Amino acid sequence: MADEEIPKTQIGVLLQQAMDQEGLSIRDLSGQLDMTYEYVRRLTQGMNLPSKTALKLICQRFKWKYSEMEPLLVQDRFRLRNGQYGAIAQEFNPEVEPFERGWNMLEKSQKEILLAQLQHFISQNRRHVRGGLKSEDGGKKE
Repeated sequence: MADEEIPKTQIGVLLQQAMDQEGLSIRDLSGQLDMTYEYVRRLTQGMNLPSKTALKLICQRFKWKYSEMEPLLVQDRFRLRNGQYGAIAQEFNPEVEPFERGWNMLEKSQKEILLAQLQHFISQNRRHVRGGLKSEDGGKKE
């Protein structure tokens, strides 16, 4: 499965979601932050992590609390340095627990189907829900 749609870092995911919500392109954001297009592209894909100074600028731009984003930066750094085992440093979303518990009970082909569906849904949402994901009650998710 190709993971082009899923950033490799938590900060990359949040940055991409915020850009999608506001309908910003990489070029738009790079101009607003006075950063190069390539640097912002690599941040959104999770190929690079922002410096603390860059993260502060991003937080100001999107009105995020730096105190909440800094731990994500530390977790992402740890994960990038330590590979898949670095994921342990990240917070666990309880909604994912059924997948985590049942994953090893699936055949390889079943795992591939689930991953393909996930990729499809993400791609579909990025194309068709540029204003952000809608919650079940009709409002936007925060």
